[in-house]
Amino acid sequence: MNEDNNIPILEPRVNLEDIAKHLSVSTDTIRGWINKATIPYSRAAI
Repeated sequence: MNEDNNIPILEPRVNLEDIAKHLSVSTDTIRGWINKATIPYSRAAI
């Protein structure tokens, strides 16, 4: 939360493909890391 006005600070969301491209790995590697809890994730509500 922002201490000045109690507004929650939202973290930016990126999709799986963008993360894989940024890290120069496959989307399957990212999925594996998610399944092993190596990296955090959350699903965006539609």
